[in-house]
Amino acid sequence: IIIFNLLPLISLDGYQFLKSILEIFLPYKLSFYLSYILSIVSFLLFITYNYLYSLNNYLIISYLIYVFIITYRNFKYTYFKFLLERFLYKLPFKKIEYTKDNINLLKKETYHYFKKPSKIISEKEKLAKMFDNKY
Repeated sequence: IIIFNLLPLISLDGYQFLKSILEIFLPYKLSFYLSYILSIVSFLLFITYNYLYSLNNYLIISYLIYVFIITYRNFKYTYFKFLLERFLYKLPFKKIEYTKDNINLLKKETYHYFKKPSKIISEKEKLAKMFDNKY
């Protein structure tokens, strides 16, 4: 059970571990997509293993397919929650980073400033414009 739970499949602990490691080095959105793709590859390897050794785990396979679909559909809400939490709460950030003017490059544990040709915009200002709120 421990080895199965450490597989990087969505809804298992291995996926959460992989996603957390990727979020340290990559932007939130990119880390989601990369961990999602690695989870699909792991899932295909799991199906291949079951096919070769004729393990009849059709219930597990159908559940994992369902979880893949639901997770992908709900990512826009998860990402919006990520942005809204950064806007509403004063989070303790460990690092500061200057990035291009792209909201999709936000990383966890990092406060961002966006470079424009004439000025630098803080993350709070950028999110306030996005949520149409006066800062």
